[in-house]
Amino acid sequence: MTIRTKIIEEIINKMDMIPERKLENILSYIKEIENLNDQKETILSFAGKWDNLDNELFLDLTKNLHENRKKDTRTIN
Repeated sequence: MTIRTKIIEEIINKMDMIPERKLENILSYIKEIENLNDQKETILSFAGKWDNLDNELFLDLTKNLHENRKKDTRTIN
C-alpha cells in the first residue's frame, strides 16, 4: 500500500465521522485547493519562455529599464 493510498484511506475514515452539516464546508475547501493547483499550473506554464529571447530585447527589458521608465510620459488617473 502506497503512502498516497494510506492518506486517502485515512481521509475517508475521518470523513465518515463528520456530521452532514459540515460536509458542504469540506467540499468547498477541496474546490479551493483545486483552484490553487490550477493557478500554479498556469503560472508554471510560463517557465522557460525567456530562453530564446533576443539579446537586444533582453537588454531593453533589464539594463535599460530605468531609462525606459523615465521616457514613459503616461499619466495615472
